[in-house]
Amino acid sequence: HDTDRAAFVRSWCPTFYSLLALAQEDLDLAAALAERALALATEHDIRSYEGWSSSVLAIHEAARGNVEGALERFIAAGARAAEVRFGWGMPTFRAEFAKTLLRRGRVEEAREVSRQAMEALAQTKELWWEPEVLRVQGDVCLAEGNREGAAAEYRKAVEVAKRHGASAWERRAQASLAALQAS
Repeated sequence: HDTDRAAFVRSWCPTFYSLLALAQEDLDLAAALAERALALATEHDIRSYEGWSSSVLAIHEAARGNVEGALERFIAAGARAAEVRFGWGMPTFRAEFAKTLLRRGRVEEAREVSRQAMEALAQTKELWWEPEVLRVQGDVCLAEGNREGAAAEYRKAVEVAKRHGASAWERRAQASLAALQAS
């Protein structure tokens, strides 16, 4: 079991640090760490970390313009997470998946995935991502042509971010609201 524990820790470290790099919007570092984590997780059959790492790589691919590749990775990562019944990190990854679907104009699917992100928040209690998930729901409303719904979601995101003391999420939601009001 010591070997299993060591493999777990060796896989956990780059996985966790890839999430930190992602939060800091250092996508290249996040991708490099996720590649390392994915290799270790695959080698040691740690499927939950395979899912996390694949999701980080999907976010990187989407940001670099490979939306189709990102969608494939998100789908595979979601299947891995469901297979092992592992939900931690899913609010983030589902919200990013929804944003990627929106880039392809797949609004109905984005609505369903953003709904899943809210469910994942309730299940995992990862409430630090709540403002971003709400902001993405606003983006989905906007893509559906529902400006009032979008404004309401953006306002909720601002309010929740303020309550959490999450100034970066607050600014991001305020920017979305301001862009909506300016258009």
